[in-house]
Amino acid sequence: MTNDSKSFEIDYWTKSIAQFRIQSALLTRADNPQHLSKNPIPIIGTLTLQGVIVNKKKILILDAGTVYKPMNTTGWLNHHNRDLALKTLSDLGHECTTTMIDSDWDIDEEVEKIKKTDVIIVQTPIWWMAPPWTMKKYEDQVMSVNGVDGTDGRHRLTPEDGYGTGGILTKKYFMLSTTWNAPKGAFRPGDFFDGRDEDNVQISIVKVFEFLGMHPLPSYMYNDVLKNPDLVSNDANWVA
Repeated sequence: MTNDSKSFEIDYWTKSIAQFRIQSALLTRADNPQHLSKNPIPIIGTLTLQGVIVNKKKILILDAGTVYKPMNTTGWLNHHNRDLALKTLSDLGHECTTTMIDSDWDIDEEVEKIKKTDVIIVQTPIWWMAPPWTMKKYEDQVMSVNGVDGTDGRHRLTPEDGYGTGGILTKKYFMLSTTWNAPKGAFRPGDFFDGRDEDNVQISIVKVFEFLGMHPLPSYMYNDVLKNPDLVSNDANWVA
């Protein structure tokens, strides 16, 4: 690929959406083929794939890498993945902003960031099967503000129906990028997570964004970061 043409010769029909990750996962066919029409992927890049038109987008990266001495963690790996995503997406022409979750962010400023963005990427470690408490604080304090939060979607005449359908961020998308001590083998049927994928294990954070009306993009998972880390493969897979 050259910087001038920014085009790929790719057999789009034989590649899984999940393989495209940052540069090319976030795409939609210009002619909206039938097999993608029920689950459209947003146009987000500044490149041209075979039969695909892509536009620049505003992207907010929420970096939940957290310093916690009892767990001997500094958050460096998630900061690394954030920086890699930031460079890759900026080089493609997107307008990127970041928030360090483990910092003194301002609620009003974060609300404005979310209002203006097209895509939110959550870069987070998984501790005890969930993101750190710092991410939960951000969700509680920022995502409950008017302009981000809508309603729960229900009506008093039919209170059992429609829960989770009142989100107002319906033109926005989110993506999870997570780091795990758990190896990929832990997600096999009969193993610890018993065949569940990362989104099913992290259903609470997925549903936070869906409650706001946002749509999911393919997730990324970096496994076995303590006993069998492979940063080279991680970097290649994250931007592949």
